[in-house]
Amino acid sequence: MKVSAVLLLVSALSSSTLALPPIVENSASVYPRPPAEGPYVPLLPLPYLSCSGKDDKSCKWKKTGAVLDIQSLDYKKSGVEAVPGGVKLTSAAANNRFYIVNEDGEGQEQFLIKNRAISIDVDVSHVGCGFNAAFYTIEMPRNLPIGQGYCDAQNTCNEMDFYEGNVAVSTTTPHACDPKVPGQCDHWGCTLSTKNDDAVRPGGLIDTSKPYTITTYMYTKDNTDRGLLSEIKQSYKQGNNVHWSNTTLTNDKCQAAMGSGPYWNTTGQFPALSDSLGRGHTIAFSLWGSGGEGMSWLDGGFANPRCKGAIGGDAAGVIPAANVTVTFKNLKISRI
Repeated sequence: MKVSAVLLLVSALSSSTLALPPIVENSASVYPRPPAEGPYVPLLPLPYLSCSGKDDKSCKWKKTGAVLDIQSLDYKKSGVEAVPGGVKLTSAAANNRFYIVNEDGEGQEQFLIKNRAISIDVDVSHVGCGFNAAFYTIEMPRNLPIGQGYCDAQNTCNEMDFYEGNVAVSTTTPHACDPKVPGQCDHWGCTLSTKNDDAVRPGGLIDTSKPYTITTYMYTKDNTDRGLLSEIKQSYKQGNNVHWSNTTLTNDKCQAAMGSGPYWNTTGQFPALSDSLGRGHTIAFSLWGSGGEGMSWLDGGFANPRCKGAIGGDAAGVIPAANVTVTFKNLKISRI
């Protein structure tokens, strides 16, 4: 794709004029039918824009919902609330992982995201180092009631991390699983990180202490929805500023970077993940961490001066878990 065409797509993805559907406080009135199995599960409204083409004329809001992981059905206690076009998570000490549920409220929405641009607005200004605000997809089982059957690449299923981050650093990471060996998954993945990108940081061209839009492009080899996943690119937009990630992810690049590690050569690589994405994934969100050095694999720990950019932190950037908040909104999925 030519750069000019891609820039136009970035602009279109983040400047939609389509009116947001209203927030309806009584979720039961929006989703009157309980799941096919098990007790009624309350949902929050969580719409997203689904675009059949490359411009806003092809887009429509899907009135989907959000359901907490079955471990907790109390949204207030879990610190999850609806905001126009999205959700706000507070208090990383709570169990706040949740999934997008289809318009009927009877199953997790299945997303086919190859040959797509996945765009979302994030506000991690109050997510300090030591915490991880995550937006990702996983191949969850489909034969269970909503909110049940969580899995990821740390245990049993394929995972695509579109955004894991805080005010200091964000990463994008594909994790594949060997289709012939159940549970043999790539725990590390192959990561695209902003850690060494001076443009994406507190006070940078893309100032992470303010809301911004991140768009991930899932290219296929033959430019079709069912083609082999071939390249992952990412862009960041804030106001009139647009920045592209310093590199992209391909199978060959990941082989060069991760081939000597314990997982890459034994977990199927891009082809296995591509097949999984072709079957459909569930979108999940979460906010987790302790605020200490335990997230240094992501942000480098408090030795990273970017940690001081968190709003509400002390001199070192430390924020109490109860004050950590992230907002995800304006999820948009378009054809490339």
